[in-house]
Amino acid sequence: MNRFIPLALLCVVMSLTCCNQKATTSQGFGSLESNALLWSISGNGLKDTSYLLGSMHNVDRKFVWEIPGFKKAFFDSKQVAVEVDITSPEVDQNIPKKMASFLMSNDTTYQMLYDKEVFHLVDSLLGKRTKSYYKYTPAFWIKALLNEAQYTKKKSWDPMMDEGIMYLGYQNSKEVFFMEPVGEWSDVWSSLDSISQRHTLQQQARSLYEVIKKKDEIKAWYDSLKSEYRRTGLKYMLAIDSIEYYRNSKMTDREKQAYQAIMNKVGVERNEKWMPTILSHIHKASSFMAVGVRHLTGENGLIAKLRALGYKVEPVTE
Repeated sequence: MNRFIPLALLCVVMSLTCCNQKATTSQGFGSLESNALLWSISGNGLKDTSYLLGSMHNVDRKFVWEIPGFKKAFFDSKQVAVEVDITSPEVDQNIPKKMASFLMSNDTTYQMLYDKEVFHLVDSLLGKRTKSYYKYTPAFWIKALLNEAQYTKKKSWDPMMDEGIMYLGYQNSKEVFFMEPVGEWSDVWSSLDSISQRHTLQQQARSLYEVIKKKDEIKAWYDSLKSEYRRTGLKYMLAIDSIEYYRNSKMTDREKQAYQAIMNKVGVERNEKWMPTILSHIHKASSFMAVGVRHLTGENGLIAKLRALGYKVEPVTE
């Protein structure tokens, strides 16, 4: 029987990659000389210092005030950037199209995918969310449950780290710009959704059952990653690297290729596309740019790319 990347694992990878970029050399985390989350950019003809912050998208916005050097760097900058404007109406406009890609085929029901006991468990959990859950594939619900596990429920609206930085920029009359248009950002994640849909409904169903059974463990794992990021800065990379090392050791060559393709799509390729935007803005005025922390690291990370062009990129520690 052909082996496949377990869908639950694949979806964990997909959900993490909003802030991850796998290093493509053995250096990885070790190629950086500091655990700092904030880095200054100077030299190579720049009139003013700019800054690069490694964020974690599911961390509370208030954490930024705990980052050494954040306050001065932010308020000294004239421009502020995050990856994408997730408050744009275009984001909501894309939702129907994305949901349509997860519609269940008419010839299959959830009762057909599970035995009676397991179906009762799945039906009970998903039915609490919506009575019409059966309209969507198990891959859709895996994605929804993992997203729920990543983000802490709040009684009132409160933005996460990147969105909070964007609003802080607007509130302080900074010029706000974005690394990529909503359309390009949406296309990246849609392409990853299509990968999960390549698995059969039976494979998706098995993985959904595993996610439901282990939902508390999965949430605890996400919480531990957030705590590690807040506590140790770029040492957070070590936790991810150890997971990737274990995962890769269990993969076939075909699976490794598929995994690397995902990492290239969400990390390497996006970094390359962002560079012209970064360069044009830092030469225009001092800029404070917040991107997912793992976009900073590795030989294809933004720090290495800027240094290769002759810029001085240094950790901010106070």
